[in-house]
Amino acid sequence: MEIMPAHMRGAHMVGFSRYLTTEKSELLGKSLPLSVLYKDGRETVSDHYILGRRVDERWEFAAIIDFPKTDE
Repeated sequence: MEIMPAHMRGAHMVGFSRYLTTEKSELLGKSLPLSVLYKDGRETVSDHYILGRRVDERWEFAAIIDFPKTDE
């Protein structure tokens, strides 16, 4: 399943790599309005709340995504 639209994937990889290198983020723990891709091809904006933490030598990430309500 894909949730990230193709036009956002490059920026995501750059930002994620930068975070893993610097361990500094201006995005973690904040509400972010980001595009999401539904399996039927529709795209919409939803609020994302992304968390990250280091456990020993590895990183763990989680996201809460508040999808807009639909009639479906």
